[in-house]
Amino acid sequence: MTTVQTVVWSCWGGFFLLVILVSLFQLRKLRHREFGMRTWPHVQAVVVGHKAVPDAGSSSDLSTSNSYVSIYQYAGPDGRTYHGETVWSRYHPLPLHQCLAVCVNPGKPTESYPVEKTNRAALGGALAAMAAFGLGSFFFVRLLIGT
Repeated sequence: MTTVQTVVWSCWGGFFLLVILVSLFQLRKLRHREFGMRTWPHVQAVVVGHKAVPDAGSSSDLSTSNSYVSIYQYAGPDGRTYHGETVWSRYHPLPLHQCLAVCVNPGKPTESYPVEKTNRAALGGALAAMAAFGLGSFFFVRLLIGT
């Protein structure tokens, strides 16, 4: 195997190792969130404001941003008031004073998530597309460098 082939295969392998690690981390995070939605107490929250955030890939200038994070307020299991953030829709934040159900971690009341259905079909489709891309890129690299 030539040096160029070694470098190309190392870059390809490193990229897919990173993709796998990020995917595993996100799946673990999703499982934690789903567990919370099933077992943590649900409370009503009220949207109290919005915060502009820079769009992905754009400059950090918030004056040109059109992405928003909605800020909600809720009472935790201990009776204290807490705030949480959610991206319900990137370009259309939730209306002020709108109620939404959130699940609250009883051990850490500052952690909360809006209760929403997880789209497993979209997740499965994304993982299948990534697997197809990985397989296709493997054969493309193999054809390109001639091994």
